[in-house]
Amino acid sequence: MRTSRKSLVVMLAAVLGMVGAVRAQETTRINMGFASAKPTDLIDIPVTFSGSEGVQANSLLLHVSFPKDTLTYESVERALAAELADAEVKTTVADDKSDKTLGVVEVNVVGKTAIKPGIVAYVKFRVAKDAKKGEIKLGMLDSSAKGADGSPVELAKGDDGNVTLFNMDEEIPVIGCFFFTH
Repeated sequence: MRTSRKSLVVMLAAVLGMVGAVRAQETTRINMGFASAKPTDLIDIPVTFSGSEGVQANSLLLHVSFPKDTLTYESVERALAAELADAEVKTTVADDKSDKTLGVVEVNVVGKTAIKPGIVAYVKFRVAKDAKKGEIKLGMLDSSAKGADGSPVELAKGDDGNVTLFNMDEEIPVIGCFFFTH
């Protein structure tokens, strides 16, 4: 009888662990996207607001670091989730206080109505003409969100962005989707 109780406890712990993993996947967060580029390219990095069904916020704020010698901030463009909320998207750019080789872009999205999960903005960067092949991290320094009543929305740490740089003479791989090609 003791063995079956132990087995029951182990199975219960496993089930609870799976429920926790599912909840973690549905955690609300703001993420930076990724792009591939060559020197001198203008790239769009998507900013996404994600979470479970029904999650909403009226304002989003994030700070993202980028290497100033490789990327230059150009502008921000409002995306569909922000458009649907009739949101205003503003940015400011400053030097990172602790690392002068980095710049920090602040993205502030304020909706007239609730912002639902989706792409809220595209942050545009210009790649330097002397940029070297490799990976560049766009570091998510912090993020916050507020509901319609001004109360904070609980957010998990969002994902960093990434830029894959290729040499000028290289082809950037193009990945197609089977469902869109058939």
